[in-house]
Amino acid sequence: MVFVLVAWAHAPLSGSGVIGSDSRVLAGAARVAWPELRAEGEDLRAALAGVHGARGRPLAALALGATSWMWSERGRWSDEVLLALRLENLVLLLFAAFFLGRFVEHLLLPWTASDQAGAAGLAATLVLSVHPLSLAAVASAAARADLLGAVLATGAGFAFLRGRQERRYGLVFLAAALTAACAAATELAWLVPPALALCEHVSARRYRARAVRRRTALTTLVAFGGCVALEAALLSRVGAAWRPHELARTLSALASPEPALRALAQGFERLGVLVLPVNAAGLGAPGFVLAALLLLLVLQPALRAARSAPRFWAAVLVAWTVAAVATALYRADVRVQPGDMSGAAGLFPAALVMAMGLAVAATALTGRRRIVLPALTGLGLCVLAHADALCFAQSARAAGALADDLRAARAAHADAAHVLALDPPGLVAGRLALERDLAPLLDPAWTGAAARATPVRARGLSAVAFLALAREPEMSALRAEGLVLLLPARLLDGERGAGRVAVRVPAAGAEKGAGQWREEGRSPPLDLDPFDTLALRVVARPGATAGAPPVAAWEARSALVPGGALAGAWLRGADGPVALFDLGRSLPWLLGERARRVWLEGELTAIVLARALPREPPLAGVTEPAVDGDDWLFEPAWAELARPRAGEPDFVLALLDPELYDYEELACQQVGERLVARAAAGFAAGRARVAWSLEQRVGGVVVARAGGRLRP
Repeated sequence: MVFVLVAWAHAPLSGSGVIGSDSRVLAGAARVAWPELRAEGEDLRAALAGVHGARGRPLAALALGATSWMWSERGRWSDEVLLALRLENLVLLLFAAFFLGRFVEHLLLPWTASDQAGAAGLAATLVLSVHPLSLAAVASAAARADLLGAVLATGAGFAFLRGRQERRYGLVFLAAALTAACAAATELAWLVPPALALCEHVSARRYRARAVRRRTALTTLVAFGGCVALEAALLSRVGAAWRPHELARTLSALASPEPALRALAQGFERLGVLVLPVNAAGLGAPGFVLAALLLLLVLQPALRAARSAPRFWAAVLVAWTVAAVATALYRADVRVQPGDMSGAAGLFPAALVMAMGLAVAATALTGRRRIVLPALTGLGLCVLAHADALCFAQSARAAGALADDLRAARAAHADAAHVLALDPPGLVAGRLALERDLAPLLDPAWTGAAARATPVRARGLSAVAFLALAREPEMSALRAEGLVLLLPARLLDGERGAGRVAVRVPAAGAEKGAGQWREEGRSPPLDLDPFDTLALRVVARPGATAGAPPVAAWEARSALVPGGALAGAWLRGADGPVALFDLGRSLPWLLGERARRVWLEGELTAIVLARALPREPPLAGVTEPAVDGDDWLFEPAWAELARPRAGEPDFVLALLDPELYDYEELACQQVGERLVARAAAGFAAGRARVAWSLEQRVGGVVVARAGGRLRP
């Protein structure tokens, strides 16, 4: 039964690609196994330390490298190799579930009848094997460390308890060796010594004097703590540093009040996912109902049994709660909630604790209930896991489609140093499809190409972030080094349909031809660099009514993006209506290579003057922002601002990280003579540079702008 449920729960993972950080994890694993894929001067030690998913643990890195060496062809990851990797993860899960069941059985033997202890052990094996959080670990390459650590930790627990209870000291030494190996696989190995010390106190020799049990428990804590510390000593011996990255992140998040409150809030969210392991994008509300019913079904026998043995069940509840909270708060800096299960694999250690508690509770009563309740629990969890696996497969398809387009764009433009993917898939079916750094998708481990000494830089960013980047000095450098944009076809033309197109952005060129014209709404022949022509100002004839929004259209040199049209905004001018067009907000304009001709429609077929501008008109009176706590303050010269013909303008603060391409817009509030951007300092905190732009908008069209740079 267990194998049938496990197979059905994990079936949708067959043929699925990778999501999130797994492309980076597996690229690093390939370098461990295949020296020809390493960068110049990179040795095995550096390759081991560079495996992202191993989290600094050499045994986990070696395990991933071994997978690449056994199954891949010269280090290239294919669908078949990914299937082999997940089958290996599944085997590790089943071993961990088996050892967990035996550990639970020996933990309960001194306290309960042998049939109850055995039933609880079998139930623990079943629950962990089909738990939705276990599925997340099997699907993730980055979770190999936790899966391997779980096998070693549960194996150590089983060997220790059996060895102590049966006085087979060879098993105790085996437990010590497994604990030392666990430290080389996962940072969570530091939880093994206190867990074994507690087992020694309560279950190894229950009927000995309490003082003796305390002494042996302390000895166990010290001895097995030394086994865990052995890994750090060996690393320092070979000149490598021991770095508990995740432990350091967790402790730093709890070091000051505000981050601690945020970490605690995220920790409680993680506890909620642990109790109700449902992907909201999968079964939705019915999934939460099913999970809640399973929880009530499992707890009911324990509540009834607690009437006859309240001290025992109170102790079980306290131990279960403490262990669940400790493992859930670990990595509390990573948010996991039903709407975003991207980090769910990191909750696998907590799922192991949860499986123990559910198994013990479900088998608390005698009779057929000991068989029926665990079976129903396993079946319900299997349904939740299968639904989550379908969501994972959907997210992997979205990630795989972009990866294929990215590699095709790279192949077509091999000399480009930068590839930017606009609006890449983000949260798909409750999981982050891709990280912002897309360079690992172009690694030789995925493309099969020869290793590059200087790999291409590929990143994902939103379309609005690119439009903001187009105004910054970094754009000139990107274009000079070779820039390719990979963007959804709909951003260029709504009629192009689905799919993505790759557009080469040429280097900057000199302007040719006049940048202004008079009388006629149709320009003479032009040759304008669109990145140096971000606005168009048109003075209409005095009799223009300025009713409908003005429209400008153009013809470009690019065969892929031959032209486009854009609506502008009407302003009040000294001699009549003025139309302003924010050309820098149009991707068809920027990607047309060179603008050859511009014509105006409607009331602007006859004009006074049209002038192409390198930037939007400046926002009068604005220089640098004044900082007031987390807020930024601006004092524009209100009397000199552009005046719209109709309606009121909006003021927006646009913030861009010119290195990471993070982008955020904050609506500004007018307070007296000042504009206030609330919480703007939050975006700037911790960044090397921030490009800010205060924009005056009329109907979404930027009619004036002031900007600058800050180094927080």
